[in-house]
Amino acid sequence: MQSDKYDKLRFRLGLHLSTFDTINHHAHQRHRAALAPFFARQRILNYSPEIQVRADTLADILLSEYAGKGKIANMNEAFGAYTADAITWYAMAHPFDYLRYPDFVAPYTSAIVKLAKSVHAAVHFPWILPLVQALPHSLVRKINPPMGDILDFQKDVRKQVSKVVSGENSGNKNVSHRTVFHELLNSDSKGTDFSLELLEHEALGLLGGGIETTKNTLSVATYHVLANPSIHARLRAELEEAIPDPNAPISLLAIEKLPYLNAVIQEGLRLSYGIPQRSPRINNIDAVHYKGYAIPPGTPVGMSTYLQLRHPDVFPNPDVFDPERWTPVADADGVLQPAKAPNGNLVSKYQVTFSKGARMCVGMNLAMAEIQIGFATLFRRVDGMRLFETDRKDVDMAAEYLSGHPVEESKGVRVIID
Repeated sequence: MQSDKYDKLRFRLGLHLSTFDTINHHAHQRHRAALAPFFARQRILNYSPEIQVRADTLADILLSEYAGKGKIANMNEAFGAYTADAITWYAMAHPFDYLRYPDFVAPYTSAIVKLAKSVHAAVHFPWILPLVQALPHSLVRKINPPMGDILDFQKDVRKQVSKVVSGENSGNKNVSHRTVFHELLNSDSKGTDFSLELLEHEALGLLGGGIETTKNTLSVATYHVLANPSIHARLRAELEEAIPDPNAPISLLAIEKLPYLNAVIQEGLRLSYGIPQRSPRINNIDAVHYKGYAIPPGTPVGMSTYLQLRHPDVFPNPDVFDPERWTPVADADGVLQPAKAPNGNLVSKYQVTFSKGARMCVGMNLAMAEIQIGFATLFRRVDGMRLFETDRKDVDMAAEYLSGHPVEESKGVRVIID
């Protein structure tokens, strides 16, 4: 089915040239085809040692600066810095080193959260973001410091794009490795002018989406593991058996095969929802047929990942964090079979955190690698973590600003390491 996006949502992020906000189906497919090779599974496997470096950095900081000192670590900030460092180095070859910021509080990742609430306002008042971007930077920073941090980050991205564009005929000139900009500029995507502005929008769309949603999954899963001692113990046991030396490099291929680790991660994905709002799609050519109804062409039709991932017929007791939903089960011959939903279908069929179909998250392989390596490293190397003044209100979605957010007064998932 050829589905366009809903045009009224195009300017909510100020990135209307990015693949994420491309409205027309065919234009989106051209953009995505240019991006897809950069996020192919083999490319991510090759990059996984670099992700490991950042996961080890996070673990080292927690062990050296927090363990045994009674110091509170905010894991939302920690995971935000970790995912930002992983994706910015991969996509841009630019070391922001957010993990090195005091208490992991980096200006850009913090600003994303603070400014998320402007997303819905920008839908109804699409002139807001262009106006802000047209104002002098110094004035914007005085009026709204978080927006100033966003503009600083955008300026850094623009500089990095310009470096690549100026050296595009010389391979990786000015950067240490091939970036997403090289991939786009050297693609054979016809009918697309990869201008400086388009490349900037593409980068900001990838980074913003990749940081926040991945951070949320890691934070939600960490809370539930620490809040459930039996889950924590079983996860630790699996990791200790698979990784006898906690300081040894972790093989992504190996940890992908750990059934309980990945069941925990799948349940973390389920309860973090990705982008939980309805995502309208429009078929301008044919009617959409659903349960005996014919929905006329041109009608926006959407589904909510929040409702899908909480449907009690597929996920009984949906509020319960239960990795067993995803744990393979041995058949009569002792062969492990993928988990099934109560209706008999594979439960993986209903995992829609990354969406499905032609507009499925293009960076899913990178996000999964960050989650698997980060989670395995954290729970193998950092022992003695316990929650500090954190409960369900700090992870349960109370509001939706593109991604899910807990109650306003939440201070995040906080831990102390004994």
